[in-house]
Amino acid sequence: PKRDMIVVAAAGPGANLVMATFWALFAMGLFGAGLASSGFGGWLILACAAGISFNVLLMVFNLLPIPPLDGGRVLAGLLPKAGADFLARIEPFGFIIVLVLVFGPGQILWNILEPFLRFFLDFFFAAAGLR
Repeated sequence: PKRDMIVVAAAGPGANLVMATFWALFAMGLFGAGLASSGFGGWLILACAAGISFNVLLMVFNLLPIPPLDGGRVLAGLLPKAGADFLARIEPFGFIIVLVLVFGPGQILWNILEPFLRFFLDFFFAAAGLR
């Protein structure tokens, strides 16, 4: 059951990774076919950039090791029983923790996520030819 919980929880961020890859490949195809400079092609390139950005943000955010998020479930599956029990006890407060991190002073969450977001965005944008 622990392994299955990890697999199910990792499926969400994994799906975001697959969708970001799809958008990058689609942009590569547009550039390769020479359609990126047309009016509609330019709009599609913007849609590809938005698709990459949105899916990378969701992937990285969902991997936070806070219980209501997928990363918290993956962590609970990887930890020994005592650690998993601790995460289970704070799960009812997980949403409040996330809200405080998102909207709290100093934008704590964005300072934590920014290096990961930058890494994945740079990778996908460079691969797609959007940099």
